[in-house]
Amino acid sequence: MARDSLMDNHIYTLALEVAEEHQKLMEDFKNFMQMDTKTTKTTPEPAGLKNKTQPNPIHQIQHRDFWTSNQVMAYLGVSKRTLQNYRNRKQIPFTKFNGKIYYPTTAVKALVNPKQNKNQS
Repeated sequence: MARDSLMDNHIYTLALEVAEEHQKLMEDFKNFMQMDTKTTKTTPEPAGLKNKTQPNPIHQIQHRDFWTSNQVMAYLGVSKRTLQNYRNRKQIPFTKFNGKIYYPTTAVKALVNPKQNKNQS
């Protein structure tokens, strides 16, 4: 009985640490996005010459602390639907920003090897 209680406390402590790390990463990401929008200068194109095949530059932002769905699927070797199931079951934290889903890299790596990731922290 006491062993179960210790295990529950340990799991609760780990969950709090992950939540705190996620919050820090989210704040860093928001600061990064604000900094990026201040430095990005856009020049409007004439309406007739607009290239519709160009991707939205907001969706191409690379950040070392966050991965896109495609990066996570490649790293974990899972399908789009499996990744959605992870989100639905709250097995992986994520955030939506400008209509795109981002995942903290530490959380993704923790899915693959939770013990190694905990030792590095």
